[in-house]
Amino acid sequence: MNPLRFSLRVQRPLAFISLALGLMAACFVVLAPKPGMWEAALILSGPVRALQGLSPYGNAFFYPPWVVGLFLPFAVVPEPVRIPFWYAANYAALLLVSLWLLRVDGVRRPWMHLGWLLLLAPIEWLVNTGQTILPLVLGCLLYMAGEKTKRPWVTGLAFVVFTGKLQLGGLAVLVLGLSHLRRGDLRPLMYGAIFMVLAYAHPLTWTDWPRALLSYTDNVFIIQRLVLLPVALALVWLRPPAGTTAVALACLTALITVPYPHRYDIALLVFPLAWFLARGNVAVVVVALIVPELMNHGLLPDASVLILLIELWALVWWLGCVKGRAEPVPVIQEQGAQPTA
Repeated sequence: MNPLRFSLRVQRPLAFISLALGLMAACFVVLAPKPGMWEAALILSGPVRALQGLSPYGNAFFYPPWVVGLFLPFAVVPEPVRIPFWYAANYAALLLVSLWLLRVDGVRRPWMHLGWLLLLAPIEWLVNTGQTILPLVLGCLLYMAGEKTKRPWVTGLAFVVFTGKLQLGGLAVLVLGLSHLRRGDLRPLMYGAIFMVLAYAHPLTWTDWPRALLSYTDNVFIIQRLVLLPVALALVWLRPPAGTTAVALACLTALITVPYPHRYDIALLVFPLAWFLARGNVAVVVVALIVPELMNHGLLPDASVLILLIELWALVWWLGCVKGRAEPVPVIQEQGAQPTA
């Protein structure tokens, strides 16, 4: 069975449930506004200004110029529904892609999918801030689509989409690109280089965008970048990952180098947790969801989340790359189904 296609029996209810949860989250935000809600308006000010013929970088917009096109659908809708549409699209995309990755890993039972959605119900990091991880979610989707269909140009396109949120996606590209280089799979890298040139050929790439980036400096995690990132890349070179294992390690690498105080970024943890769930490690998933919540309520220090992320990274690398346990466990698959990842 082609893992890129849901059966209608599963696709329709999952899409309905995910979109319903997204809309519910959006309504909750509208009815009970939070302090972080203004960040969504700042991000969307970029494409709104672009529609008016102005530079998108006149406000707090730090994304590459090509991302303006990605966010344009949110700018053309009427202003009263713009923010709810933004929240609904981000949250629904996160849920749908994580569900799809579970299916790619062989988890086909609908009750497992429903359990996954219920398990993720407490996640509020993305919804509470108004920020977005949409480029990273789409990057994960395109990367796995390219890998499963053996289309290197799709994988190469994913590298570009990841850079839509450069501080995190750039780190994911380092991990995935290094893995392909180590395995001698160079075609996705070549396509990625071509798409990268095309995507960043806009004049604003060399004028307004660098000035916007320089106006926003974040050196809080410089030690983590200097220590943890080289160690992670060295281990990836030693045992290069593939498939959903590569996606999980890419997300965790980004998080251990730029995790907090950007608390909305922790939503990326959904994809590594889907990796663990597909392999029957439910206890790991539960603990990984509880620790950030305890920290948010002041019951654990901030360092506890960083320690958790490092441990998750080590587990994924050891089980998926060293021990060769990248295959999902058969106990959670339908009878007669074969592992697909």
